[in-house]
Amino acid sequence: MSKEFDLDSLKDAWKSQVDEKKFTSDEIFAMLKRKSSSSVKWIFMISLAELILGIVMYIFMFSNFSVSDYHNHLLEQMGYWAIIYEIITFIFYGATFLFIYIFFRSYRRIHVQDSIRELTNDIINFRKVVNYFIYFNLIVVFVLLWIFLIPMISQNPELMDMDWTSATGIGFIVGVLLSFSLVLAVFWLYYYLVYGTFQRRLKRNLKELDALD
Repeated sequence: MSKEFDLDSLKDAWKSQVDEKKFTSDEIFAMLKRKSSSSVKWIFMISLAELILGIVMYIFMFSNFSVSDYHNHLLEQMGYWAIIYEIITFIFYGATFLFIYIFFRSYRRIHVQDSIRELTNDIINFRKVVNYFIYFNLIVVFVLLWIFLIPMISQNPELMDMDWTSATGIGFIVGVLLSFSLVLAVFWLYYYLVYGTFQRRLKRNLKELDALD
């Protein structure tokens, strides 16, 4: 009898338990805003760290005489391509500063946003900017590879006189294309793993925001 009583008591206690807490739309919105703001902040911090690392490496290169001499010698060998290289480098750093500023401004906007529709639009625009940032960096890498390759070919008599339809010429072309593809794949994989992680989180937040709207 005591066992039956205990079982009935447990059943009654189970039925009387308070249902699992239901979050209000305002609470869900606040949670999504915090998660989105955190993802945007991480992208901003990572891009800023990349820029700082690039500047530090650039300073180290010119403070180290052996590296600096090699760099200057390389630019001399490149001829007028060195000017294009310097222009591309200037554009790259300038554009990177601009992207980082946009990332920071997006973080500030999302952090204080109190409208589902405006937060959704800000996240959509931010994801587009991140994609532009990734495409821009991949294009710069691709252009720089060609800038260094073309002078190497033009200043090498053996390569200039090579029969590009021969087995050696075709092998050289295939080797260059494979090398370019490998370098771009490494950069793409980095952006996919690092930036893509936070991009996917923002995409999930967008779906949940759409459900709230």
